[in-house]
Amino acid sequence: MDERIITLHAFCSGKGGVGKSTLAVACAAVLAENGRRPLVIDADLTGTSLADGLSLRAPRLPLETRDDSLQLDALPSNVFYSLEETWELIERRRLLEDVDPERPCFVPFFNDALTWQSPDLEHDCRLDAISWQHQAEPRVRYLPSSPAAADIGVALGYMYTEGHGGWPRRLTWLLHNSLQQMPELTDIVIDLPPGLFGFTHATLSILSYLAREQPLPEGYAPLGEMGVRWRVKPFLITSQDRNDLYSVLRFLGPLKAQLPPLTPLVNRLDTSLNRIKEGAARRFPELESLGLLDLLIEVKYARTLSRIFVDGQLELTSDVRQNVEAALGLARME
Repeated sequence: MDERIITLHAFCSGKGGVGKSTLAVACAAVLAENGRRPLVIDADLTGTSLADGLSLRAPRLPLETRDDSLQLDALPSNVFYSLEETWELIERRRLLEDVDPERPCFVPFFNDALTWQSPDLEHDCRLDAISWQHQAEPRVRYLPSSPAAADIGVALGYMYTEGHGGWPRRLTWLLHNSLQQMPELTDIVIDLPPGLFGFTHATLSILSYLAREQPLPEGYAPLGEMGVRWRVKPFLITSQDRNDLYSVLRFLGPLKAQLPPLTPLVNRLDTSLNRIKEGAARRFPELESLGLLDLLIEVKYARTLSRIFVDGQLELTSDVRQNVEAALGLARME
């Protein structure tokens, strides 16, 4: 039996607004065009939801008879709401003044999967049932985050608390479940929150274990013991803005030591990459001496890529696709 290989693409950044989510979505779109079957996990739980930026349709789930909450552990119905119905249900949830993690309502979000308390592993939530679908590209599955203020309030308390291990541990079990429930799955794309601390840092630590093929700590899912070989492809996105670039470069050495596959990408350049490197070398000569500045890669693409979240569509011109493939190393995948 052939060994199953799962590629885990993770996108992080020093701050928001640098094109991290755009590249994550474009990565999944290119993977699908290449015949692969990706799952996009929108773990940026700060309020910018892929359900708003893309033309995503929510799955229709049965309701619990006791309280009308969503049955997250039900088998997939393979039935999706229309775009108009999805938007209406998102707004109904957004208007909630409070949220009960034990009673997910209206439409399922990644937030629900993180906070849902399963009585046992046999009855955990079904990611194949709660994942969303793009109106024009059914080959990509999505787990969008919630834009509701009540959900964001819960999330912020977890994401930016150093030392909190509950959600990172939970994430490993969700990855574990996705492999069991989606036999066709080939790639997982994670869009992490901006900033390199809290939940993002903990997730990068998990990736470092997988990259080194070491078992995760006790209480985490046995991801390395599932007959699966993990191929880890993390990306650190920055812009040419020195407020962003230099703050990211300060983290580059320690992050690279912890997670060797980490690739730093400079996005949205209107000058040459060599000029950016020259300025960074003067500011951080130690990085130049270690050869870390040579690792910076420019993301080249036409303006059409930025229209993914303007039009809500996933249409990529051939030159954009080639540039995304080159920057993210997708053309070199088996």
